[in-house]
Amino acid sequence: MNRSNALWLMFALLGVVFLGATAALFAHESSRPFGWITLVSAVVIMASAWLGYRRSKL
Repeated sequence: MNRSNALWLMFALLGVVFLGATAALFAHESSRPFGWITLVSAVVIMASAWLGYRRSKL
């Protein structure tokens, strides 16, 4: 695994952590607004990791 792939893998793992935090925030009624913000952040992080990985393969 080269350095570029490791970087995008770390971004993907960060996205997974954000998805887990989203699930935890949605479990509590009072934290739902923060859950939506965290969900959007997770989607952006995962999309950037996927795009970065694909661009590094070109």
